[in-house]
Amino acid sequence: GPAAWRRAHAAAPAGALTASRRVAGPAPHRWRDTLATAQVALAVVLVLGSGLLIRSVQALGAVDPGFEPRGVLVAPIFLDTQAYTSGERVRTYYATLFDRLREVPGVVDVAGATTVPTSPLGPEFERPVWPAEASPSVARTPAAVRLVTTNYTTTLGLRVVSGRAIDERDRPDGPRVVMVSETLARRLWPGRPAVGQQLVVDYSTAGTSPYEIVGVVADVRFRGPRSVPAAEIYLAHAQRPYLVLNVVVKTTGDPRRVVPDVRAAIAAVDPWKPAHGVERLTDLLDATYARDRLVTAGLSAFGVAATLLALIAVSGVLAQHVRERTREIGVRLAMGAVPRQLAGWVTRAGAALLARGIVAGLVAAWLAARTLEGWLYGVGPADAVAVAAALIVMAVVGLASAIVPAWRATRVDPMVVLRHE
Repeated sequence: GPAAWRRAHAAAPAGALTASRRVAGPAPHRWRDTLATAQVALAVVLVLGSGLLIRSVQALGAVDPGFEPRGVLVAPIFLDTQAYTSGERVRTYYATLFDRLREVPGVVDVAGATTVPTSPLGPEFERPVWPAEASPSVARTPAAVRLVTTNYTTTLGLRVVSGRAIDERDRPDGPRVVMVSETLARRLWPGRPAVGQQLVVDYSTAGTSPYEIVGVVADVRFRGPRSVPAAEIYLAHAQRPYLVLNVVVKTTGDPRRVVPDVRAAIAAVDPWKPAHGVERLTDLLDATYARDRLVTAGLSAFGVAATLLALIAVSGVLAQHVRERTREIGVRLAMGAVPRQLAGWVTRAGAALLARGIVAGLVAAWLAARTLEGWLYGVGPADAVAVAAALIVMAVVGLASAIVPAWRATRVDPMVVLRHE
């Protein structure tokens, strides 16, 4: 009757549409809304988590490892005591090999070390060291031992912060010399220059001897960006020849182009001693955080799937709301309601549902932060960039989920609705 029409005319669109919700019963609506909210919350957790991991991988990639891997090839060589029975034979082999490698077109420099950063091959060991003026029982410090050839620091881009690098002056019969890492220098001579000091090295098989420190080398993250710089000593390979060396070849351009020539040069010196693989140092460095990238890719895939499910869930809830309120929508359109108002109602309903899901997701992400924290590097669980990115993604999801239901609400034909009343 006239009274009913007056009430419909006086009611706001949102109020009229809310009335039908009570008619349909609150339980089904609450269940659908709760399920959609949970989907949004899960999407927030996964999107935020993958964002944090992406930021973490970016931070790992930006870390200065203390060496320059670009353009460098690593070729591990393992000699044996049967063919190379003396230190002189070992030195001769590597000197001949280096000369041949320098003749390869595109090769800039060649050097070697028992172990090189991020390479899994080569002898890795520590020996006690202490200042010559200190008591060994008090000041013994374990230091990682690297036996290096001439040009090692320049070939790998290590920075000598004081003194000099090991070079041609450090002959087998010359004074025993050593380079030390910054960490070791600060630990043994805090506030004092280490160059010129005498460092005693307990080398076990070769005995205990003092070495003159000729240079201090900037710290190297030897096992990749996550590793902590360690106390290291660099001994001259000429003075302590070692059977095993990781040969490092510095090239111009892409080092993969010279791999066949490098293999041929190694085989020409001794066909029975091929390299145990020839790899780019950049690949070895990347492998140190391959696990981080794998976990990031996996969580990102789950995040994309959860986001799509959240979009479908929210869109479905809004579409159901529109279907259940078709009568009220038709009445309002017949009374002169502007389609923009109906689209706004659908959008506001979706925003409210999305907001509840985002809040729940942020709380869940905060509670789960401890689980993820062990995987992060250089970012915290509440990283502003990652949180902002997650919120932007969910805002786009909310807008996308409301488009179709809002369009359907504005396409209701009031005459068709009223004819069925």
